[in-house]
Amino acid sequence: MMTIKEKPTASEILKIISQPWIGTKEIGKLACVGLNKAIEIKKEIKKELLDEGYKLPSGNVVPCDRVVKYLKINVNYLKKISE
Repeated sequence: MMTIKEKPTASEILKIISQPWIGTKEIGKLACVGLNKAIEIKKEIKKELLDEGYKLPSGNVVPCDRVVKYLKINVNYLKKISE
């Protein structure tokens, strides 16, 4: 049975993306997906970064700006509606 993930508010999204690095849990919240899909997204982002020659920290995190880019999150719009 598939569970529907609760969509975060604009303020919650802005709070998450204000961090420089985020992990699977935060990716899942931003994308409204489960653990497996969040892991898949993180792996795709990691692969892109490594292919571009970047080195990543040993922790299980990726740069937040790349997650925002991957998910096409409109930060300016979120700031506007959260005021």
